[in-house]
Amino acid sequence: MILLYDQPAFTSTAIPMTNQHPRICIFAPSFGDGGVERMLVNLATQFSTRGIIVDLIVNNQNSGYLKNLPGSIHLPALAGIPRKDYTDFLLNYFTESKPDIILSSKPEDDRVVRQAKLRTDHPVRFFIRCPTAILSRMKLRRENLLKTWLKKRGLKKSFMGADGIIAVSKCVADEVNELISDKQQKIIAIKNPNITPELRTLASQEITHPWFQTDSPPAILGIGGFRKQKDFSTLIRAFALVKAKLDSRLVILGQGRQKKRLQKLIDKLNMTDFVDLHGFVENPYPFTANADLFVLSSLWEGSPNVLTEALALGTAVVSTNCHCGPAEILQNGQYGELVALQDPEHLSEAILKTLNDPLPAETLREAARDYTLQASADAYLQAFGLDNL
Repeated sequence: MILLYDQPAFTSTAIPMTNQHPRICIFAPSFGDGGVERMLVNLATQFSTRGIIVDLIVNNQNSGYLKNLPGSIHLPALAGIPRKDYTDFLLNYFTESKPDIILSSKPEDDRVVRQAKLRTDHPVRFFIRCPTAILSRMKLRRENLLKTWLKKRGLKKSFMGADGIIAVSKCVADEVNELISDKQQKIIAIKNPNITPELRTLASQEITHPWFQTDSPPAILGIGGFRKQKDFSTLIRAFALVKAKLDSRLVILGQGRQKKRLQKLIDKLNMTDFVDLHGFVENPYPFTANADLFVLSSLWEGSPNVLTEALALGTAVVSTNCHCGPAEILQNGQYGELVALQDPEHLSEAILKTLNDPLPAETLREAARDYTLQASADAYLQAFGLDNL
């Protein structure tokens, strides 16, 4: 059963609470520096402003995304505890803190919560937030059949053990539905909480990078981890074709294990002076707001936050038509060119076309208008049975 978050017919049953104020636990020990983590922090902050007690359980409390959390959000100590003991940690947490809801967002974390729920007497409701195209990811990684079968089996167990599944796009919801094949399991598609009250303020901060100054050549931007999913090698190859026709620059914000490989490709294409692998930036929004074009070159996604944020800031975009998210966000090409995967030539053509004739900023902002923090938090609370808050 797939429900859209803004579907009027969807109603949830209010849950009996064990606390005077509802308590939500976001369980994210596999906490890194990606879009999943940023969305969880956005949700935690919004829940807290509504009088909900929020516990955010992470393994790294030094993450940059946690610096601006309000003091009302609790960060139970998990650092130093081996992963094999996470289930016991959660069982003790359930006994002591008695959360009403627990939300997880990565397969390895989902499994821990499922095991803890099976062993506890506390009536906590377990929700999984599915952030990516799970079946498309398996297919494009080209893993062997046994490994794929085992992964599917594990994911299905976790999903079937949850009280609800929240997918970040309709496409992701469809893939989850295909995997579990259970018409009784409730899968709810909820848009990501990208547009926060602070977004424009953060985007207005000064940017000193020389390629983003007035009268500089067009600046093209990519953002994401240096890993297979983001396929920055295709973006770099496409940019080399663009540079042959138009003086321009490419900046990619991110970090990861493929950095050396990407730099070798840049050097091989004689693009060293024109491509900057700039590294991780805590506040990427001034780059996004000042770029002439944002490009998403991913092989798979779920609902790419960077694409939505570029639109919200009025920056023109080009994207691969990967599963899942871009076609849904761009409304099948209405708000930005969609191109095939791993196709540098067609990607370069779309980049040149968009640089020469970008859509008006106001038109681009229309595409992101439904991805607000408030609307997303409302939908999550409705799914949790807490929509009276």
